Amino acid sequence: MSGNQASFDHVTDLARAWRFEHGTSQSDTAAGMRSHLLASLPKADIGMVERIVSYQSKVGHGLVPTPRGRLQGRGQHPARPCKYWATREGRAQVAISVDIALAEAHCADLPEPSIRAVRASIKPQVSFGAVRSALETIRPAPLVLAARTGLTRTAKDLIGIIEAEYPIGAVCYTGDADFLRKLYVPSANASTRRSQRRRLAIALKELQTTRNLGVNVVHHDGGVWIGRRCALPKNFYSFAKENPVRLVRLSDGLIGGRQGDWASDEGRMARAMIECIVDERHMDPDLAALTGATSTAELDHAEDDATYKYDRVADRTLPGYARNQLRLTAQRKRGWIAARKRHQDETIARLFEIHHEGGFPALWAAAREMPGLQGRMHDPASRRRFARLAKRMPLIVGERRCDQRFAYEMVLY
Repeated sequence: MSGNQASFDHVTDLARAWRFEHGTSQSDTAAGMRSHLLASLPKADIGMVERIVSYQSKVGHGLVPTPRGRLQGRGQHPARPCKYWATREGRAQVAISVDIALAEAHCADLPEPSIRAVRASIKPQVSFGAVRSALETIRPAPLVLAARTGLTRTAKDLIGIIEAEYPIGAVCYTGDADFLRKLYVPSANASTRRSQRRRLAIALKELQTTRNLGVNVVHHDGGVWIGRRCALPKNFYSFAKENPVRLVRLSDGLIGGRQGDWASDEGRMARAMIECIVDERHMDPDLAALTGATSTAELDHAEDDATYKYDRVADRTLPGYARNQLRLTAQRKRGWIAARKRHQDETIARLFEIHHEGGFPALWAAAREMPGLQGRMHDPASRRRFARLAKRMPLIVGERRCDQRFAYEMVLY
């Protein structure tokens, strides 16, 4: 026999037929097939027989040659079972365990644990990658943190806005005006407005050209395309015709880092105090923290709880002693609510009286002796913030003649 195609096909057919009938392990199949072919075809080309035997013995046991010259198993080993942390429920359980481990370290005033330490605290044991993936959903990855460290202040503020306002895994679009409203105080000066737009464009270009930020940003034609943990299309026009694009409207007000002293604890108390006088609002939590009174939201919640208990008293399926206990509890709750409401009304009336006599500067000076600020005056930083806020207290809020940043943020919106 020569090495032509016909002889090759004939030897291949003989080898395949013997394999189907006698094939066991790979080594036994190769030895037996070689002996059978050489006995059946004594004049066959030894090299061709060896090649056919090598190939057919591997095919019979799920091994085929790959283009890289390596052997790849197909059916040689049973399928590996799916690990539970690779399922959706498993990932949720790992995320909860990681969150608990971080919370325990935070409550114990310990430094944030490493991935290895968090993995050791989870039972049953899970993979290193599962813990890392769960941690990256709670905190940015090390590469992301390193990339964000070198950004300018405006770019970092944009990252904060995107993480606070945009969903994960969706292509979103927002106009430039929304970002300008979150970053800068509106100005009537045309030069200032041009400078703000230029700084925004530079920051967006920085985000667009920096890798490993966790967000994808493209500034195009007066708007910003944003993909948080998802890729952005190359052709936005074609993508928008075939896929939904979420139009995101940013919330009102400057971001916290750009409000200066008004974003501090003292500033929030001052804002709550001014809002209560100007807009005649109820006692919100910041004003309650300043004056030591009970906030309106807490009183409303207590009122709902007392009403629920009174409704349960009418439930005849409960035993008599249980209904009596509910009645007594609801009565005590109603008495507490009435006393706190009287104290709240007296506190607000006192604030209005001080404001009527000396305006907001006198009101802020009196706030120094209130429970929320009295303990903070021992801190030099708190005293400096208190003094700066005192200089920026609006004199006549009704005519909007007050600090520009405060007026736009706290009064005019």
